[in-house]
Amino acid sequence: MSFLTDDVITAIASAPGPANQGIVRVSGPGTLSVLAACFPDDAETLATVISPQRIQGRLQLHPEVAPLPCQLYFWPDQRSYTRQPSAEIHLAGSPPLLDITVEMLCQQGARLAQPGEFTMRAFLAGRLDLTQVEAVLGVIDATNQRELDIALTQLAGGLATPLHTLREQLLTLLAHLEAGLDFVEEDIQFISPAELLQQLDEISHVMTTTLDQIRDRDEHNSQIRIVLRGAPNVGKSSLLNALAGDSAALVGAEQGTTRDYVTRRCKINTLECLLIDTAGTTQATGHDRVAQQAQQVAREQAA
Repeated sequence: MSFLTDDVITAIASAPGPANQGIVRVSGPGTLSVLAACFPDDAETLATVISPQRIQGRLQLHPEVAPLPCQLYFWPDQRSYTRQPSAEIHLAGSPPLLDITVEMLCQQGARLAQPGEFTMRAFLAGRLDLTQVEAVLGVIDATNQRELDIALTQLAGGLATPLHTLREQLLTLLAHLEAGLDFVEEDIQFISPAELLQQLDEISHVMTTTLDQIRDRDEHNSQIRIVLRGAPNVGKSSLLNALAGDSAALVGAEQGTTRDYVTRRCKINTLECLLIDTAGTTQATGHDRVAQQAQQVAREQAA
């Protein structure tokens, strides 16, 4: 997968399904020209925007249809999430209407954004560091309040701040040591051995604390996997359906009902977990390649 950064991208930014309001996001160097083509009545206003602004826009979906009133939020260059000219179109949250809006933007020169592309541009532009990018994904993938709290803390700089401080402290110490080597024949001491040891001890303490935070985050973010493994027709699929509360896995009296593995997220008491139903453990014949593959997949899931 390759990404360009010099074109205009667009995507629906609101949750799937009908709603009172939907959001279509646009970003890229040519955002203004794309918007001008879609909002001809507002093109002159857009051309004069020099700071983030909300505009009572009129979206021209079709030449023979009256413009659609909507809220248009525009961020000029360097003032947006991606540090490129960006906009959000807030309009009625009808899925067909949002799809038509995206299609029209693409007809005017934009293209459909790939997953994570807005955040990738923010990272490349220096708006986010790598830990914050990871936190954005954590917010999206959070399945409980604990995971969401950890991701939001990281997004606010909970991990980036101590890492940045450590980097600056180590660079300062390195500069003192290199300066001391440059003036080794002079009676100049930029940092004493005692001060060096003290600062290294403090840095080591911060590094240990930060590492503990990372491990704590990973422990809470790691999802518990429960693999249902056993002989055919012992009730693995029935157990998955009972725990998941639906009929995710097919159930039958004959052997081999489950060929591929089936997964379902569920909560057992307060524990979030991923249930995995696999093919029954049996000796597949040499002629049944599908059964052999099912056995291999089951072994991989249980490993």
